[in-house]
Amino acid sequence: MRENRKSSWLGCLGLLVVMTILGTMIRLGQWLANEGRSVLIILIVAIVAIAAYYAYSKYTKKQKAQHLADQEQQNHNEKLILKLAAEKKGYITAAEISLNSNLSLDDASKMLDDLKAKGACILRVSDNGTYVYQFDMLISQNDKLYSERI
Repeated sequence: MRENRKSSWLGCLGLLVVMTILGTMIRLGQWLANEGRSVLIILIVAIVAIAAYYAYSKYTKKQKAQHLADQEQQNHNEKLILKLAAEKKGYITAAEISLNSNLSLDDASKMLDDLKAKGACILRVSDNGTYVYQFDMLISQNDKLYSERI
């Protein structure tokens, strides 16, 4: 019997709290409709500004992640080109890179041109007009052993 009175008392208290909250919400709605339009406008502008900031923040994080992934892929491709050039005694063409990697012929040519612009290789032209890239920095172990001191 005591538990019934306790649950009955809690039920009444809960109903009173719900009615109070509902009444407060109704009064707030009436106030906003009559006198609080400027507050409502400020509240809407603030919500829109927060949403815009959140969206911009997500966008910039995604852009940074994409930039880092692109840079990592470019570094990987440069190392691959240098490795292939070393296997070919320092001379390589875009077609050879394309055949030995997942790079397209255009991408291989662009990467070689970028490396040339960085000073990593020089461009030569074969008798049939094929561009050959020479990597002077890649020398044989024998050349390394017999290099002169400076």
